[in-house]
Amino acid sequence: MKNKIITVFFVAVLAIVLNGSMAAAELHKTFPAKPELKIATVSGDCTIRKGLANEIKVDLTYTYDADEFTPVMEAEAGRLTLREDFHGHGNHNGRSHWSVTVPATTSIVFSSASGDGEIYDLNASVTAKTASGDVKLKNIRGDVNIRSASGDISLESIKGGVSCYLASGELQAADLEGDVQVKSASGQIELKGIKGSCQAKTASGDLDLSGLVLQGPAVFSSASGDVAVTLSGSNDQDMSLSSASGDVTLDFNGQPFQGSFEFRVSKDHGDIVCPVAFDRQEEIEHGESITLVKSFARGAGPKITLKSAIGTVTLKK
Repeated sequence: MKNKIITVFFVAVLAIVLNGSMAAAELHKTFPAKPELKIATVSGDCTIRKGLANEIKVDLTYTYDADEFTPVMEAEAGRLTLREDFHGHGNHNGRSHWSVTVPATTSIVFSSASGDGEIYDLNASVTAKTASGDVKLKNIRGDVNIRSASGDISLESIKGGVSCYLASGELQAADLEGDVQVKSASGQIELKGIKGSCQAKTASGDLDLSGLVLQGPAVFSSASGDVAVTLSGSNDQDMSLSSASGDVTLDFNGQPFQGSFEFRVSKDHGDIVCPVAFDRQEEIEHGESITLVKSFARGAGPKITLKSAIGTVTLKK
């Protein structure tokens, strides 16, 4: 019984010591407003929101030991820079979170190795780059440029140009107004409610786009995934949809067909599904392979092309 009491006592003491060593430190600073905020974290998460018009407020919590971690805050004429400096080699046990409020017109430049970034309610440009962290943007009125090696990207209610590149993460976006260019090496791309021109390309993921109101030419392609596009209004823009080994589907969602339509598939391995009769059909030989090409036209208008090497291409009313 005595041994049991001693064991429990030492476990309790150890828990208190460990808890104390991981207790969160806090740092709170306020700076005059700057045109740009630049923040670079190693593994820390960051949340940036609209605050007062005349100041930038920084609230930092962290559990790293003081002798291995130094938060840096540098105010210059046109920029406030925040970053994490670590001392020594090897792993650093702990975590950090930056919570920052800025004037609505402050441009943001965010980068992180493995931390996540969330940015809300700004009327300015946002640039973000992560190695494995996720990025979430909502209610941004400005151009957006994001690069991620393996993190996911979430965009909602963006009014401005959007440029995103993902190596292996997934992209989900809704309610975008502006020119959109997104590329992914192996992740899935899902876009809803796009108003503007749009280019979406992925090497091995699927493309799923709905609620499109095109205001410029559109290109949608996947090397080995499916491509599915649903329009929200009448279309007067050129479109190209293609997949090397997946299916391709274009849904006009009740809108009338207008312009010239061309379908290309492998004669031996592909298929074409179309609700109207074709005006023209031909076969094009490429060595031992044959490409089947069918087309029809409905008055003057845009050129729309659907292609798949070994999948099915489908046009829906």
